[in-house]
Amino acid sequence: MKLVFGKVNVDLAFHLALSFIAFLIAVFPKLVVLGFTCLFLTIFIGLKNKEIKFKLNSVFILFISLYLCYVFGCFFTHHISTASKYLEYKLTFILVPILFSFRPDFRVKLAFPIVGSALGVFLASIFGIFKAFSVYYTSNCLFASFTSSNICIDHPSYFSAIATFSVASVWYLRREKTLGFNGGLSYLFLSFTLIMIFLSYAMAAILFLLLCFSFFMLRWVYLKRIKWMSISFFLFFPFLLIFLLSIVPAFKDEVNNSKVALSNYLVNPTKFIQGNNKSLSGDQVRLVMWTVSIKTWAQHPFGVGTGNVDEYLSKELIHVGQFELAKLDQNFEIKYNPHNQFLQIGIELGIIGIIVFLWSLFQTIKIGFRSQNWLLIFLVFCLIFNCLFESMLQRQTGIVFFIFWICLLVVYSTSTNPYVDKRNIN
Repeated sequence: MKLVFGKVNVDLAFHLALSFIAFLIAVFPKLVVLGFTCLFLTIFIGLKNKEIKFKLNSVFILFISLYLCYVFGCFFTHHISTASKYLEYKLTFILVPILFSFRPDFRVKLAFPIVGSALGVFLASIFGIFKAFSVYYTSNCLFASFTSSNICIDHPSYFSAIATFSVASVWYLRREKTLGFNGGLSYLFLSFTLIMIFLSYAMAAILFLLLCFSFFMLRWVYLKRIKWMSISFFLFFPFLLIFLLSIVPAFKDEVNNSKVALSNYLVNPTKFIQGNNKSLSGDQVRLVMWTVSIKTWAQHPFGVGTGNVDEYLSKELIHVGQFELAKLDQNFEIKYNPHNQFLQIGIELGIIGIIVFLWSLFQTIKIGFRSQNWLLIFLVFCLIFNCLFESMLQRQTGIVFFIFWICLLVVYSTSTNPYVDKRNIN
């Protein structure tokens, strides 16, 4: 480690900046610009000291291209204020990849940002528990006060996604036998965070965790060469999953509601969409929004333009008789988005935009497999799975979290594995 440029240790400053950013994303996402400012200053000093060099990556180019698609879509917008807000939120697609294109000569250490993220998740959980107590004080309803949005300081889907990755990353450090992560404290963090995820009631995150757990159990059985158990587990897993979700009363209600909504939809989709305009459940809203989103995208395969999604969805909702869902507020926005990031991008940016987005995910997964960075692969599949049920990249919190960690892990993968560099993935 060099001590130059006013006694600034660039290596340490770089990792502390990464840790600060990861911490802020988890607990104070609106202040994350402070962390990126620290990283920018560190990179500037590193360039002066010739410890950092510029090297653009194919994944970063694709993220920048996706942002340019949003810029191009602004030429067709009917709502310049909404489009401008979108461009501001999605600046992460261009700023973070450019920042991480300035790569350090020293090895990137993941322990720093992982610890920062874990501390942020823990503090956010503590704030959430205090919030739940305040709700309980006024409502006197114990179960409702300590679940869902009442115990999360952010939207449950975003909190659970960040917490899920934090669990995976801390476990990763344990498996790597990183100093300080082999004791009981890490087990306490993992247990506490998993409880918080289940209390958040984010069903996509809970289902993703159960699928991951089942995958690793199946892999363990297969590696132990217990083939009959492996086949049995694969065949009976769906029934096991339904049983596990059914033994908890709250989850049982969610599963039953989903089954009823889906069965009613499959019997007669048209009647379901047009006949449900009062007191829609969350599952019914998703089915309605997915249906009208697919219809809207089919009518506009090349996109409707940046900031126009809500307007076009409102028209389609009115067409099917969903007048309550179709209402636009003063910002020309409807109450619910498509609840699917792929549909959101497809409607807004069209075929070209969705191809760029999917190709960036594919390239990231390819880097993860070639460098055997399972944490990167886990993160991308976590994003993909959550994007099936939520528009995860419509809020700044989701964009900053996923793009920051993807870019960081791509840099880690392509700077520490000689095989990756030889295959010219950079």
